[in-house]
Amino acid sequence: QNVNKTYTEFGELTVVKTDAETKIEATGILELLSIDKALIRYDFERTFALNSRQVIGMGDKHNLLHTQKMIRGVSSKKSMRNKGSLGQQYDAQFFQEQYDAQVANIEFIPGRRGERAGRFTELSRFSVFARGPHGAGNLVSYNIWIKTAEKNSEMIIVHYGHVWGDLVNGRSSKDFHTLTLDNGNPTLYIDADSKLIPVKSRQLNDNKWHHISVSMSRKSCLLSEVLMYVDGNKIDTFVPNNDKHIFHITSGSMSLAGFGYTSNFEELFPHMKPFVGVLDEFLMFGVPVVDQLRW
Repeated sequence: QNVNKTYTEFGELTVVKTDAETKIEATGILELLSIDKALIRYDFERTFALNSRQVIGMGDKHNLLHTQKMIRGVSSKKSMRNKGSLGQQYDAQFFQEQYDAQVANIEFIPGRRGERAGRFTELSRFSVFARGPHGAGNLVSYNIWIKTAEKNSEMIIVHYGHVWGDLVNGRSSKDFHTLTLDNGNPTLYIDADSKLIPVKSRQLNDNKWHHISVSMSRKSCLLSEVLMYVDGNKIDTFVPNNDKHIFHITSGSMSLAGFGYTSNFEELFPHMKPFVGVLDEFLMFGVPVVDQLRW
């Protein structure tokens, strides 16, 4: 039997139990994930060629690095890199690059945080090919800056949903996680019949910068227990009907400003449309947002 005997070390994990307190030391790809830091962060500062680094599974046996990717009828040739803690410590950025976003038709303008923000139209695309990182009842929080003047419409801000299956004729028992702006009111959906809305109507479509945060308060919390903040202030919310515990689909995909790579959500929500306006600094945490709020 021929053995290559040539190996590359990508990480090391050591568990020491000789002392009274167990010690764990980890480096590289095995370094422990810090959930207190943003798992995913898009800063809108710059984009890169789509083939500048590999996203596992997006290529094929002939081309591991694609030069373009179709997203709901629009060709993407650029990517925006994830600067969150998912793999940031690893030099090759194996995990971090899995959550790079494939983007198209985004105009960069002066931003609310940093130097630039992204202006979106209905033909813009911002989609993540990798599955997750939502999973089952695990805690998720979204944080994002928005600016729009669009009236009388419900627009998608952040979306995570099913990639496979017919959502109209074959409803899944597992939840998606979709933040919208419904005529100026932030709204969080976990299925077609369950949504969280503000008690008092908001007008966040006044063409001014606003910061929105939505955060699960604990693992597998009720939708009614999700915390919502606007411009750093916690607001009162309620669930009109079908309040239930959150349990995400684990094979879903995430996107900003549209439905991305996910299934037939347009048929489930025919009134929703892509976000039109400006977005800046999206952060996703695996802890309650109250401890990490930035606005």
